Amino acid sequence: MLITILMIVIVLIAIFLSYYLFSHLNSEAEFFKLKVAKHPVLKKEMTISAWLLLILSILTFICMAFNNPLLEIAALIILILSATICEMVLMSYVMKNIGN
Repeated sequence: MLITILMIVIVLIAIFLSYYLFSHLNSEAEFFKLKVAKHPVLKKEMTISAWLLLILSILTFICMAFNNPLLEIAALIILILSATICEMVLMSYVMKNIGN
């Protein structure tokens, strides 16, 4: 039961993060004081991260339907690690370019 609740929470967080990244891809948006249109590498990283989080959250939601605890834990760990890595990559790019 606790695993299911954690999975629902992490899937909702991942969907929100992917929505946030998708919504900041347009030319007028700023992402941590950086114009996305002026930084094509940042735009590419945001697009890849958003798609990855969205696909993994859908796959994690599908894993919940099988009701297999090992599959659920594996999906939960993969989603958490991928979300952390995506955000670390984005933040490292932002920190390198925030003064430019």
